[in-house]
Amino acid sequence: MDELHAIVERLWFSREKLPIQAVYDAFRHRINELNAERLKPLKIPSRAQFYRIVDQIDKYDAMAAREGKRVAEKHFRATGAGAVTHHILERVEVDHTPLDVIVVNERTGLADGRPTLTLLLCRHSRMVLGFSIGFEPPSELSVMRALRHAILSKAYVKEQYPDIHHEWPAYGIPHTLICDNGLEFHSHQLRRVCAELNIELQFCPKQQPHYKGAVERFLGTLNRAVCHRIPGTTFSNIAHRGDYNSADMARITLADLKSLIHEWVIDIYHQEVHRTTHRMPTAMWKDGLGMVEPLLPESLMQLSLILTKETTRRLSHQGVQVHHLFYNSAELGLLRIRSTARYDVSVRYDPKDMGAVWVYDELQGDYIHVPCTNPDYAQGLTLRQHDQILKDTKQRGLDEQDEEELLESKARFQQKIEDLSRNKLIRERKKAARDAMPVPPSWSSNPALERPKEPDTTAESLFEPLNFKVVTRGQGDD
Repeated sequence: MDELHAIVERLWFSREKLPIQAVYDAFRHRINELNAERLKPLKIPSRAQFYRIVDQIDKYDAMAAREGKRVAEKHFRATGAGAVTHHILERVEVDHTPLDVIVVNERTGLADGRPTLTLLLCRHSRMVLGFSIGFEPPSELSVMRALRHAILSKAYVKEQYPDIHHEWPAYGIPHTLICDNGLEFHSHQLRRVCAELNIELQFCPKQQPHYKGAVERFLGTLNRAVCHRIPGTTFSNIAHRGDYNSADMARITLADLKSLIHEWVIDIYHQEVHRTTHRMPTAMWKDGLGMVEPLLPESLMQLSLILTKETTRRLSHQGVQVHHLFYNSAELGLLRIRSTARYDVSVRYDPKDMGAVWVYDELQGDYIHVPCTNPDYAQGLTLRQHDQILKDTKQRGLDEQDEEELLESKARFQQKIEDLSRNKLIRERKKAARDAMPVPPSWSSNPALERPKEPDTTAESLFEPLNFKVVTRGQGDD
């Protein structure tokens, strides 16, 4: 029995997850080795008996050894009703997911790739508060976009999507935002935004995402109900894809995908009885409005100012520079006049529109709206578009220059400098030039140019007797 436990401990409890047949074969081989040295051979258990012995091992210990402690804890955790909430917006969960579909570019018709969805869900009502879809990887920017969409009213739905029959009544500032430990959720920008909106930011324990299980289950449901039914789906499991070429089969654009998601969320998911609450999310939300009135920012301008990225820039006569764009105004000039030297100021900008920035005035305690000095270019320009333009411009310049010829010219120029610095003729020419210069005449070499004597100013010379010539005037002289 000791040999059996040793074999099981070494092979069955391994991260390589050997099949039980391989463990049994190793056990039989070990018993044969021992029997070769014994007078009375040991009896080898049958395969079925061996399997029963292994099956009696603690399931948690076996899974923890073979697949890891985190997997075992997740599998054997005690599940319950989850977090208890009492009203809408009390606990809002946020998460990202790549959508299981490839979309095409509406201009070129070529595949753009899989977009990423960032979504906020009210735990109490199971109502979708807002979301953001784009090709940027999960970031603080995508979270702030989804948060903005969640807070504001959804009155745009009737105008942009007239085929949708129901309203989307969800809006308001969440009381608590539940997120995982992604870097984007720990960013300074998101912490600042939540502090200014009076949102409590809570993080799930590490490697335990089930603490926000409501939003995770919803994202899986959305992928299955929408994305897996669209041409160009990637499916959630590669085994389900088979020889299906998702890129070749892709047909819909990003705008089409947004339209489908809006329709499914508003007309289907919100109107269907939820299996946990046993009520429709829309009905739960309307009941919640009778208990809690959702909070909104003071103004749309204030919300836009809060949901920005904050940085520090040096204020000069050119204004401030953000991502190679200059921003200046008369008000900013007055701000600079207060100081004789350049100094740093706090600047906020919206990556969705680089047409203007906000500069903080410390004396007034308010922000100054400062437009870009090149408004025709920057108005309505996103930061992503601007970065791509700069990249393309730089690449075009690199394509225009002849790199090999430029390197040869630089090498020739450097060689000429080194040759001139080592050339002794330069020093010789300098010495010859100094020798050829005319020498100024010397006073001692030419008697005619003898230096005049300096007057004697000694004390004795000052008191030498003076010889006066006496002139006698005649009687008739006047």
